[in-house]
Amino acid sequence: MYTRVLIAVMILAASLGPAYADEVTDTIREALKEYRKGAYRSATETLEYASQLIMQKRAGRLRALLPAPLPGWSAEDAESQAIGPAMAGVKVGIFASRRYRKDSGSVTVTISTDIPLLKMQMFNPMLGAPPNARMRRIKGQKAFAEYSPKDKSGKLSIVAAERFFITVEGDGVPEDVLEAYAERIDYKRLSALP
Repeated sequence: MYTRVLIAVMILAASLGPAYADEVTDTIREALKEYRKGAYRSATETLEYASQLIMQKRAGRLRALLPAPLPGWSAEDAESQAIGPAMAGVKVGIFASRRYRKDSGSVTVTISTDIPLLKMQMFNPMLGAPPNARMRRIKGQKAFAEYSPKDKSGKLSIVAAERFFITVEGDGVPEDVLEAYAERIDYKRLSALP
């Protein structure tokens, strides 16, 4: 099955005209040439590289959905990472994060997807719930809230569209700031990502 899908992807990419050429389609065409020559190991490595490029594009889409800073806050540059077959031997996940600062307080928002272990945890509250966490909903999304008023630190763990895992972690901030950042995420656009 996997081989048939890869061959179909290679044939589709090879049929695309030059107007659609980019690094991904060029790499898939290269893999198709290697496959036709019988260089299967090389074709596999080239397809894994193409897969990594596609994952990077998906990570860029996640990065674009990180929220803007709250009024009076500054934001560092958003970062994204895709860790897949070419880097780890197995598909590990796609991540995007951004840190926000105001005075001595900071908040970090991370959106991740395609993480097999997290998928299991997201659908089983007994496995996924941190100790002392409160279950709640934020903009219709399932969430676990942890917060220490004494330390003014906490974390919101949110499941969106049953495939995205979002964390909003804060240090030196009131709990409502964590909620405000969680509410700034465009869950509708996130859910529409392919």
